[in-house]
Order: sequence, then C-alpha cells, then structure tokens
Amino acid sequence: MKNFFSPKGNFNIFIVIGFSIMFACINLPRNVAIPLVLLAILISWIPIIYQGLISYKESKKTSKIIRPILALLFIIFLIIFQII
Repeated sequence: MKNFFSPKGNFNIFIVIGFSIMFACINLPRNVAIPLVLLAILISWIPIIYQGLISYKESKKTSKIIRPILALLFIIFLIIFQII
C-alpha cells in the first residue's frame, strides 16, 4: 500500500487519478473532454517524469533525462495541435 501513494512503482495513485479523469470524460463534449484528457495524461506521467529527474540528478547522464523530456514534449505537442 505504501508504493500505491508514492511515485515509485508501476501502478500508483497518479495513474488511478489519470484514468479516472479519462473515463469521466467519455460523455463530455469534445471541447471540454480533450483538455481534461491531456491533464489526465500529465497526471499519469508525474511518476515517470519524477523518476527521470531524480535519476538524472544522481547520475548526470543525459540518457536518464530523455524519457521525461519526451513525455513533456508529447504533452506540449498534443496541446498545440488541440488548440489549432
């Protein structure tokens, strides 16, 4: 249960909140649902981004920071093309 509330592990509170928001958006209009789904993706990726930043601080290897950077770039990409 301890790992469920921490950003470590594969299945945690952040993923549950993200999926809950996504499933709640099923019956909403598209202009409301898309930003909420993007928010849910961002919430689900908090542990990935956190672990990548921590491992980068410890090892100072650029390969450790690539995954969180790609996650953030993907979110920015989705936001830009959702607005257009």
